[in-house]
Amino acid sequence: MASLDMDGPYPLDAQEVARVVAQAGPGNFALGKMDKQKRFVVRFVGRDDKNVRDAILQAARKADPTPGLIGKLLGKDDGADAFKFSYAQDAEAAFGKHCRNYHGFNSKGQLDNRGHPKAPNGGGAKCPVCGEKG
Repeated sequence: MASLDMDGPYPLDAQEVARVVAQAGPGNFALGKMDKQKRFVVRFVGRDDKNVRDAILQAARKADPTPGLIGKLLGKDDGADAFKFSYAQDAEAAFGKHCRNYHGFNSKGQLDNRGHPKAPNGGGAKCPVCGEKG
């Protein structure tokens, strides 16, 4: 499996995000769960081309830590409870890492991501893994 090469995992809550993601800037993140063996299991990979901290906070608000009664009855997974992150030099570098993480952690369609990462606005960057142009 791919390597995230990110700091963490950290608990996914607003105070912890604000504490550990201290500066604004482009970067990547992963949301997931800590399994019974204390391993970080990736469920979503993302990035922000300007402020990775805000993107993690926004994703954390959307991540439901509990599936609810219906979800449990249907065997749905609990939501994310942890995150990892890294800063990137610029938007294009963040896009490249986002693509590598997407392909590396989605080999069996296990990510909650809805589609392939898109290139930064105005850029013609291609995915370094599959060559798709965003």
